[in-house]
Amino acid sequence: GADAVVMRERTRPVPAASPDAPDAVEILEAVGPGNFIRPRGEDAREGDVLLRRGTPLGIPELGLLWAQGQGTVPVPRRPRVAVLSTGDELCRVDEPPGDGIVDVNAPALALAVRRAGGVPSLLGIARDTREAVQEALSRVEGFDVVLTSAGVSVGDHDFVKDALEALGVEQRFWRVAIKPGKPLVVGQRGRTLFMGLPGNPTSSLVTFELFVRPALRRLQGLEDVEPPRVAGRLDGRLSKAPGLAHFVRVTATWRAGELWAKPLGTQTSGALRSASAATHLLHFPHDSSSLTDGSHVELLPLSWVA
Repeated sequence: GADAVVMRERTRPVPAASPDAPDAVEILEAVGPGNFIRPRGEDAREGDVLLRRGTPLGIPELGLLWAQGQGTVPVPRRPRVAVLSTGDELCRVDEPPGDGIVDVNAPALALAVRRAGGVPSLLGIARDTREAVQEALSRVEGFDVVLTSAGVSVGDHDFVKDALEALGVEQRFWRVAIKPGKPLVVGQRGRTLFMGLPGNPTSSLVTFELFVRPALRRLQGLEDVEPPRVAGRLDGRLSKAPGLAHFVRVTATWRAGELWAKPLGTQTSGALRSASAATHLLHFPHDSSSLTDGSHVELLPLSWVA
């Protein structure tokens, strides 16, 4: 029997010598045994582990499963996430703002949740009273994660921490040594995770990137959940007081085989234009006070980039 295959393009038909003669073909290259034959078990053998627990299911992973006759496999369900904004000054995007501020945090966080694989539900806007915040947070049964924005600092109208305590949420930590995003509170009640994010829009997005997104990925069974970090070079200079780690919004471009990061002009916590222009966050370590032009830096690609 045959033990090799030759591509048709590498053959040439030979005219038959007579009408009764069999068709013939000339092979234009040397052929060895097994040429263009795929043996059984080449891709996977019986008993092999196709995909380990925690592997994200992308297109090639699904193709591998389908090729082995696996049409369905068990996966963790998508985490259900409640999103609540707080603040007397806020209004919905479809309301006239007047002297107020349009709530961009809730819809932005909901989009970020969906991009991270979660299923968001908007709880609306709670006004700046302990009773209003507590009442809104009492309606979160059945959610895996509860996100709030604003009300987690030390102002006279910051009631999220008090409301969480009154509802039996055990505080895990409050405030982190980063900028933007210092006033962050994280707690847990039963299997539900509560994360109180800052109210400034960019602080809210940065803390989502650093803390919420990894938590949502972990809830989906993924193992590699931390934001990826890549090496780069600083295009410019940076300075700060030591003590807080800064996550600087930058645009990064490739030059001569290296990724150069240029800080955006505005780094305030409420500036969304710089968030929309950023491609990466530059990690400015807590114990550093200056970075010079050309410094080697650590960059975090942003998941919110279109």
